Order: sequence, then structure tokens, then C-alpha cells
Amino acid sequence: MRPMAKPLKIVMASLLPLVLAACFKVQVINHTKDPASYFDKAYKQLSRIEKDHPNREGRAHRLCLLIHEDQESQIVRVTVPIWLVNFGIRVGMKAAEHDHGSNKWRDRYEFDWHAIEDFGRFGPGLLAAVDDAQNKVLVWLE
Repeated sequence: MRPMAKPLKIVMASLLPLVLAACFKVQVINHTKDPASYFDKAYKQLSRIEKDHPNREGRAHRLCLLIHEDQESQIVRVTVPIWLVNFGIRVGMKAAEHDHGSNKWRDRYEFDWHAIEDFGRFGPGLLAAVDDAQNKVLVWLE
């Protein structure tokens, strides 16, 4: 091993969590009195996205989540770059290859992770909206 290889690996391993932490944004808003205003703003943003990208044309660059927990009176916003989402999916797929129970999971739920291997190809727009009595969730691509 070269003399600089080990210290370089240690430095890179130390910096990796900092780089990854800087790549995504998490915002928690506690004691929210008007959660509807946050969702209204998100739906306006989605309208602009749909207007600018009809039929989900183009590639998405970010995965966005907006979550309201009624019990906690809290709003959570998360923005993650697509490259990091794709990286996480690839790591999960690699781990599943070595897990003998992964085929059971895939067979039981009839879901193939390879279908979402490149999340950005779905294009900008709404992915999911959940609104039940206690929680609201919006997931979209920008």
C-alpha cells in the first residue's frame, strides 16, 4: 500500500457524511397553526411544474416531500437530489442481492426495484398525495 493511500481513505471516509448531509435539506416546523398554507404553496409549485413540463417532459433533479403530522402539529419538508435517491436505490438493490429473503419480498409484493433504478427519468411532477384524518403527505419530483 502506498504511504498516502490509507490517510487519504480515512479523510475521504470522514468527509463523506458531511458531503452527503450538505446534499439534502430537511426542515422541521413545530407547532404549526396553519398546515394548509404549506400544502397550498406546494400545490401552486406543482401547478407551475406541470405547466413548465407538460406530460412530465424532461428529467427531474430533486425528490421533494412535505409531511404534516397532526398529532405532533408539525410540518416536515425534505428535498433530496435525484442522484442521492438513485444511489440509495442501487445500494438497496445490491444489499437485496445478497439477502436470501429478497426474492420472497419481491414475489410477495410483485415489485421490481429495477423499475425505479433511475428515478429522474419519471420527469417533474406529483408522485403521491395522501390525505387522511391525521396526516398529509405530498411527494413530487422537480
